[in-house]
Amino acid sequence: MGPFSPERSAASCDQAGAVVATLVPQVALDSSFERSCDRSGPRAWAVDDLLGPLTAIERKFAPDALYVVGEAGLLRSGRRVAVVGSRKAPIDFLRRTRKLVRALLKERVTVVSGLAAGVDTIAHRTAIEEGGRTIAVLGTPIDVAYPPQNRSLQRKIGEKDALVSQFRTGTPVRRWNFPMRNRTIALISDAAVIVHAGSRSGTEHLAWEAIRLGRKLSLLESFDRIGIRWAKDLLSHGAEVLSDASLDSWLGHLDPRVALNDGI
Repeated sequence: MGPFSPERSAASCDQAGAVVATLVPQVALDSSFERSCDRSGPRAWAVDDLLGPLTAIERKFAPDALYVVGEAGLLRSGRRVAVVGSRKAPIDFLRRTRKLVRALLKERVTVVSGLAAGVDTIAHRTAIEEGGRTIAVLGTPIDVAYPPQNRSLQRKIGEKDALVSQFRTGTPVRRWNFPMRNRTIALISDAAVIVHAGSRSGTEHLAWEAIRLGRKLSLLESFDRIGIRWAKDLLSHGAEVLSDASLDSWLGHLDPRVALNDGI
């Protein structure tokens, strides 16, 4: 088997859609959101204008455009690491999320996540509380708050850091938006770390997309010990286990995908 399994990705994409299928109707439209963050609303960008030259595989799977509210320069400079995991992660894994994010921030790494409940929310909140930078990649248009309880967090990220979506204002919120969002998280990140996930989780789809796009993928050691089958499969395709002991070395070998001068 090669470095990426299309069959597995397709299956996990379907699972990811199933995970959110019953939740998608619970979105909240926030018509004042764009005005509170940026008087002109979300700005549309060509992907390579933000991320620099794309490889053939990146271009093949990149969205047509990215809509950004906030500091678009966060997508052009510095190192970005996606910190992702389950919406219902146990509390000890949420503590590990905070610890990991704090370590990333000390190295001036921008924390990327998907604004979902659980691990994503803790990753974004910790970045803000610690004075670091964070990017939220949405599975909805930027003027839609999902999950609704993260409305204030979404607004705060748009004001201080950056909100990113591949869905223009008015796009219907569908269950397959979220697997597409997962791919975009992988695309804009230099590496991804899975903190926790279940045997049927949209996080698996993001992980395979990271491998497909050639991103550094790591599983937190405590998650690896759970022994989920798809996590073991990822290790055989190039993922690695990230422990407290290896974190400093891991950070030392984390290079940005491409270095751009921020002219935004």
